[in-house]
Amino acid sequence: MSFVTLLLYLKKRPFFFPKRSFFLSKYLFFSKKTLFFVKRLDFWCMFLYNNIIQSTENLKKEVRKMKVYPIKFVNEQNAMATCLRKQSPRNYAIWVVGTLTGLRVSDIVSLTVKDVEGPYLRLTEKKTGKHKQIKINAKLRVAINEYIAKLGLKADQPLFASRQNSSLSTRQVQRVIKWAAKVVGVERNVNSHSMRKTFAYNIYVASKYDIALVMKALNHTKQEITMRYLGLDDDRLDDLIEML
Repeated sequence: MSFVTLLLYLKKRPFFFPKRSFFLSKYLFFSKKTLFFVKRLDFWCMFLYNNIIQSTENLKKEVRKMKVYPIKFVNEQNAMATCLRKQSPRNYAIWVVGTLTGLRVSDIVSLTVKDVEGPYLRLTEKKTGKHKQIKINAKLRVAINEYIAKLGLKADQPLFASRQNSSLSTRQVQRVIKWAAKVVGVERNVNSHSMRKTFAYNIYVASKYDIALVMKALNHTKQEITMRYLGLDDDRLDDLIEML
């Protein structure tokens, strides 16, 4: 029932509200000009709801359907690394940094060579403003050193740049990761954020399922967020469906 319809319904039937009949007769009385204005207002309210608010809600539902997942299987992780190594030294280095540090893509593309020269990678997260220190393990150190040496990068240069030597965008990284996942044949929806989620899942398994440690690694404050990151509820649901 629209706003105007409700008003007209109440105006014509004050006997449904005997104690408020005077109020209804007083405040629901309006001229033709006022009625025209109210009808126009009602029209635009319904238009905004149907075409903007409802569309936004539908979009949110579609986004939820397109949930991004970590790459949990080791063989798929190795296949992604192999595919990206063949395609580009830069893209392979991005993959290694993403899956061995858990950094967000916005932080990865802003790294300079100087940021990765020491035993620890230190930065301030763009999204949260929190300071972060991450150990550069042996595998990551080898990959970074090979990449820097191959391109001859200097300390003050961006670690990852585009082919035009400009700053690499997060959208470009997104395209690269989705392309590699398609080539490898990863079934679940994957994008650049999957690198961070893959890092989280690997920490979760390596720590023998210590969710608190994963929260610390990701700088999370709520366990529910970390659970969604790991996709654990989806795995449990899949297992239960298999048992039916």
